[in-house]
Amino acid sequence: MALHLIKLSVGPESLADLEGWQSQCLAEARHAGRPPELVHVTRRAPTRAEALLNDGSIYWVIKGWVCARQRLLGFRPLVH
Repeated sequence: MALHLIKLSVGPESLADLEGWQSQCLAEARHAGRPPELVHVTRRAPTRAEALLNDGSIYWVIKGWVCARQRLLGFRPLVH
């Protein structure tokens, strides 16, 4: 059975806002010559990362409603 993350989306007022923000992030990455990928930074690494990567997803909560699901592709440490 897959394990999932539920994350509060701070900032976007709607699913369209979240989609627009993510599209802008992808376009900026392409323009800067980086791989076009969506990245979400958290303070701590998940303790059950392997279970999350076994068909797990992030469920985005906007204004108290679960509005979107995105598949998890991997975890990696943040390099400053």
